[in-house]
Amino acid sequence: MKILAAILILTAILLCWHLGRPAFPSFDEGVYPFAGIALSQGNNTEISHPPLGKMLMWESIRFHGDNFVSYRIPSVVAGLLLVLAIWTWTFQLTGNRIEAHLAAGLSVCNCLLFTLSRTGTLDAMSTALLFWAIVSLTAVLKSPRAWYSVALGFTFGLTMGVKWIAVIPIAVAGCVLVYRRQIRDALIAAGTCLLTYAVIFMELANWTKEHFSMIWLWNQQKQIIFGHVGHIGPNYEVSHWWQWPLSTNPQTFVFGKTIAVILLGNPIIMWGGLIALVWIAYNLWREGTFDRWAILAAYLVLYGQYAVMPLKTEFYHYYFAPAMVLGPALVIALRGKKWAWIVYGLAAWSFFLAYPAMTAMAGGRWLSWL
Repeated sequence: MKILAAILILTAILLCWHLGRPAFPSFDEGVYPFAGIALSQGNNTEISHPPLGKMLMWESIRFHGDNFVSYRIPSVVAGLLLVLAIWTWTFQLTGNRIEAHLAAGLSVCNCLLFTLSRTGTLDAMSTALLFWAIVSLTAVLKSPRAWYSVALGFTFGLTMGVKWIAVIPIAVAGCVLVYRRQIRDALIAAGTCLLTYAVIFMELANWTKEHFSMIWLWNQQKQIIFGHVGHIGPNYEVSHWWQWPLSTNPQTFVFGKTIAVILLGNPIIMWGGLIALVWIAYNLWREGTFDRWAILAAYLVLYGQYAVMPLKTEFYHYYFAPAMVLGPALVIALRGKKWAWIVYGLAAWSFFLAYPAMTAMAGGRWLSWL
């Protein structure tokens, strides 16, 4: 546990170092923090997402002041929770603490986690909660307990309360539980999820001084659907879901004369992780262990859902959740390989080389080609 604590402390230091840089909105920071402030004043100005993430941003602003550090603190906390979730999930799958440490470390070095955990948007919060839902589902599948099912529904409900990135994972999880004849677990999780999600909107009605009813709740969901599907973003940032794994069209959050904030995955982990997934898929017929099935299924569900989502704009940051599976995949594929530490070392080197281009450091703009 000392190594895990060291990973989390080092991650916290890296995330918080000059957290106020850049001192102007990065990516969607001009939307969600101000939507949280508006919610505190009784106005729901941002309707394309549920309210939980924006509420959490307002609580951070209320405690720490109206500044860019406050906007980013919820994402920092979420990033740390995501690292802990990946450690827990890997340990669930492998039973090996060293492999769990390695998976957590690779996830920190992934670059997507680092950049989005320093940006005041909803992505780190929703992805962290989604991975805790995956942890809960794994627990239900390996050792069914009623409270595991409650945790599964609760974490899925919280995820949906931030962003609707769990719609298809929830459906798949339900199908898996029904297929395994764990009907009680499926019903408990579904009920807890719906209750959790409804309570979030009860709190929204309280903030906006509106009367909560089923009709009102349904109208809120319609606003989210139409607000999201009808959203149109800048063409120069658009990339299609089939481009994301190869990182051919990353996102530029900030690009000034001397500084940059670039969202680009670590090539060692992104490309190496894809090779690891192919290797895992190829060897399933020979050694179809639970950990390999879980890794492959998680990636295919989290990534494949974007092939069927009716979005008019597609951005590289949607690849965040699927990319978080690549660290554990690499660790499992490299198990027992003497040269594995070369890969881990190259991943760490690539991360620190890209660090200035993720944190708006002077000169970081010139490393953006990475």
